[in-house]
Amino acid sequence: MLVGGGHSHVQVMKMFAMKGPIDVKVTMIADSSTAFYSGMLPGCVAGLYEPSEIQMELRPLAEWAGARFIHAQVTGIDPDQKKVFVDGRPPISYDVVSINVGSTTRGTEDIPGVKEYALTTRPINRLLDKLQDFERNHPVWKKPPRIIVAGAGPAGIELSFGLFHRFSKKAGSAEVTLIDSYKDLLPKSSKMVRRVIVSTLKEKGIRMISDTRAERVEQGRVHLSSKEAIDFDLLIWATGGAAPGLTEQTGLKTDEEGFLKVKTNLQTPDYPDVFAAGDCIHLEGHDLPKAGVYAVRQGPVLARNLINYVMGRPLEAYDPQPDFLALLMTGDGEAIASRNGVGLKGKWLWRLKDRIDRKWMARFDPDQLGMDPQSPLRLPGERLEEEMRCSGCAAKVGASVLEDSLCSLEVTPNKRVKIGLDFADDAAVTEIPAGKLVVQTVDYFRAFIDDPYILGRVITIHSASDIFAMGAQPDTAMVIATLPFTTPQRQGRELGQLMAGINFEAHKMNVTIIGGHTSEGAEMSVGLVVNGLVDESRLARKGGLEPGDLLVLTKPLGSAVLMAANMRLKAKGEWIDEAIENMLISNGPAADVFSRNNVRSMTDITGFGLAGHLAEMLKASEVGAKINLNNLQFLNGAAECLEAGIQSSLAPDNRKRVRNLGLTDYSDLTANIIFDPQTSGGLLAGVNPNVARKVVEELKEAGCERTTIIGQVTEKAGELILTRKP
Repeated sequence: MLVGGGHSHVQVMKMFAMKGPIDVKVTMIADSSTAFYSGMLPGCVAGLYEPSEIQMELRPLAEWAGARFIHAQVTGIDPDQKKVFVDGRPPISYDVVSINVGSTTRGTEDIPGVKEYALTTRPINRLLDKLQDFERNHPVWKKPPRIIVAGAGPAGIELSFGLFHRFSKKAGSAEVTLIDSYKDLLPKSSKMVRRVIVSTLKEKGIRMISDTRAERVEQGRVHLSSKEAIDFDLLIWATGGAAPGLTEQTGLKTDEEGFLKVKTNLQTPDYPDVFAAGDCIHLEGHDLPKAGVYAVRQGPVLARNLINYVMGRPLEAYDPQPDFLALLMTGDGEAIASRNGVGLKGKWLWRLKDRIDRKWMARFDPDQLGMDPQSPLRLPGERLEEEMRCSGCAAKVGASVLEDSLCSLEVTPNKRVKIGLDFADDAAVTEIPAGKLVVQTVDYFRAFIDDPYILGRVITIHSASDIFAMGAQPDTAMVIATLPFTTPQRQGRELGQLMAGINFEAHKMNVTIIGGHTSEGAEMSVGLVVNGLVDESRLARKGGLEPGDLLVLTKPLGSAVLMAANMRLKAKGEWIDEAIENMLISNGPAADVFSRNNVRSMTDITGFGLAGHLAEMLKASEVGAKINLNNLQFLNGAAECLEAGIQSSLAPDNRKRVRNLGLTDYSDLTANIIFDPQTSGGLLAGVNPNVARKVVEELKEAGCERTTIIGQVTEKAGELILTRKP
């Protein structure tokens, strides 16, 4: 288990895939699917790099490595129970865990006003976003912006250079002030190095105030311990690293500042199965500055030691260099180099730094990785040709695994369930209320994401969608799951996470799990049989569209093309994050809105895509439709993927399926979004034009924020016209 997506862990994931033992499953948990390389941050601040150039995409890297990636916030670790606690989901068990979560910015909690009025250097994505906001919102560029950088360490100095260069280009000049608590700049550096840096600061007119510290910050003003007060338009807080809050929630030993204590082999003193690296640690016998170079150089040692540990081999020591080549960007195409007390400046040094940084980033670029690593990671026992696995009923998951996974499941109570999970009978028994119709559906698919908990949530929402599309309310459900061949312990963990996700969404929909079936197979697959109840008068159907009805779609399109791109390492992590968030929006609230407004013609958009499911509605209603492609909502990245020629494997068949509809040919690639199969897609309904605007507003208020009117029903039966005209 890799907690955090820092500079050490990205190397661990890659090295495990390339060289690690095959019977290991690596899971990374990170609060962002994108990691930023801190060594290139000042250059990005200066405008020399685009933010995308300093990003490492963690999801594609994990996909390539065969590792599991979980986008979530870790809130604690229990090293005795060997569990990682994650915000919004059940704890996750591990055998070996490594922590690489970086640090926070010092002084943000202690000094009044910093959190409200200063822009901290961590997290990097927030720094860059807020910097862009400042540029957009700054009222006037007729005079130079007043910028203060608090903290004159290497990071603060580089940021001062970068900000001066950025805003000098934007406003013609910039007033940059560098504040530091030390009497001398960089007191651990040589006089020669300090002289070169001070000279460069003076060349640019960057003011240096030393031997003072910020005591209080208010809007637009910093009050210093020297009793001086300085006005600012932008305050950057670069005061060095402080221990992240997570270290207090681990039960592990820390130093007096809260950093995790580790031995020279990067192993914690009391728990041999817990490792840590990067800015969050205090290395035994060393007083290392919080600099990305150490996390980078610890990565290979950490990877080898994790491999050595699981293989039962001796661990090696990490021996940090007493000195290394430090390259500070000046923002104007030059860099300052320091090593062994020697300080130099020149354009060739910037070219050297740029080449080093770009080479390091290229190691984790999905386009540079290739489709498959040399030795993909997998679960112990997965795809073992030499081991015979039984079929038929002998392929069921063991009873002990089932009992352990289900014993803590808090099933939604339901008085109509007479025999359910609490009984050992062969089938469930439920009572049907008088005057109700039973609506039944089943959905089942291979895992499209390597996270059983999220998979469980999505399949539950997806399966219940057919019930909502019929105007009914889900009532009970049965689960069908295939688990990969592996050890019973691992199967129990996977099934526990899967069922927790299913039950989470079932609770929200007031659905009772009443039974199911499990088996072993080559890969994880899961499905639900969902039973719903509805008054006959409230039943919704695909038929019933009338000419003139407006077609309302409640969710954006593009989930399948994004997942196809993810498999090809062509999708950004933030695209997949949004796609998953979209899948986790239930169609229940939308169905309620349609029901309240007497909408009785609707369907959900799933595997056959918008075109296929709309075609079913048109056939059942004996009408046609005109779709305005300009009104279709795309998930972020879906259009880019379509334009790159990526499509789902089902899309060609979806296209063939509507060939006889008289579909108007449309040449641009993004029109193919109508053939993209959707997982947990939205509802499509025909709404009377007199109430359509009202219905759309109610849908948006109910959480379907990207609802749109995509077209109108026409009289000519079976005709589907695509247009981009209003």
